[in-house]
Amino acid sequence: MQPEAVAAFTKAYGLEANAQRGFASADRGRLHSERAALARKLDGLYEAIADGLRTPGLKAKLDEMEARLTQVDHDLETPEPSPVRFHPNLADLYRQKVMDLAATLSDPDIRTQALETIQSLISSVSVSIGTDGVKIELEGAITMMIGVVQNAKSPLGSGLDADIVHRSVKVVAGGGFGHCFAKMTNVWIAQ
Repeated sequence: MQPEAVAAFTKAYGLEANAQRGFASADRGRLHSERAALARKLDGLYEAIADGLRTPGLKAKLDEMEARLTQVDHDLETPEPSPVRFHPNLADLYRQKVMDLAATLSDPDIRTQALETIQSLISSVSVSIGTDGVKIELEGAITMMIGVVQNAKSPLGSGLDADIVHRSVKVVAGGGFGHCFAKMTNVWIAQ
């Protein structure tokens, strides 16, 4: 384990995730402003029409603005980005956790047992890169453990990074072990 590599990754991921959320929040703010401006202009046009104003370009302008308002409303239907941001010291915390884990696993009294336990949970790992991102496939009992902790209150992909990272999980019977093991596919795609 490389604590500095974990810290570098965590810092870079946190900065990018925070930046993406910032961009999404700014875009949403612009949409709200545009919607308010469109609504005001449309109200003015409706009043003008009610007062008898009729010009050849008025109908086209009205249709254009109403279409844009419909598009903005549709864009605003998407969930708001998470207001939660990664803490700037998260990288240091993760680095410390990795150092603690490495120290624990280096303890000769428990190292063998700990590694055997971890290895018993994962029967195979497959990593591939495709056009849609990196695909990591794990097979073994660990996939059942992940499935057990997922529920209606914490469905997979609902955490802090759910708005910037997509995940999918497929659970099928594992090779030769029937229903005891499952196959999980985690697809991580940064938007």
